[in-house]
Amino acid sequence: MKTHHIIDCDCLEKIQEESLRWIETHTDLLTNAPQFWNKIESKVFLLQNPTLVKFCLDRKLSIREVAVLVTSIDQSLHVDEGPVVAKLNVPLLNTKDTFTEWYDVPDIQSVSPVDSPFGNAYLDLKDVDLTTCQKISEVEMINPVIFNSTIPHRVKVNPTASLPRVVLSCMFFKEPIHYLQD
Repeated sequence: MKTHHIIDCDCLEKIQEESLRWIETHTDLLTNAPQFWNKIESKVFLLQNPTLVKFCLDRKLSIREVAVLVTSIDQSLHVDEGPVVAKLNVPLLNTKDTFTEWYDVPDIQSVSPVDSPFGNAYLDLKDVDLTTCQKISEVEMINPVIFNSTIPHRVKVNPTASLPRVVLSCMFFKEPIHYLQD
């Protein structure tokens, strides 16, 4: 299975505008994000983001949940909590010069899961020495990406990036795994 698939989006600016307006109006995540992964009121958000909803429905994707990912630093290597495999990550703000990198981690089966802030198990690989791993893929987060969250990955923020980096992550009722097929 592939690490990611870039999705063409001729309405990205409108999605960004609607999403950022909602985030600025309903949260303080742009100035005070408590963590990298921030759950939001998905139904309320989607009602005010018709361009995103239409973009997904045009691809036969029905959004179940959204989260706002905010960072100003590199994020450590990890594997997201299951059972979701394929997510749509949409760049919202300051994503130029930021990358998602996927790695092959030797002996990953020896790593014990830990609980996320939301009480679900995930693999925190922050103590893995990246020099022992092979980078298998990377993508600059400037376009929407179907994202494989089951392969060890991290966020890399280059020194030239504007901050904070803000990405919208969408999860679906029926996952778009077909985009990740080799």
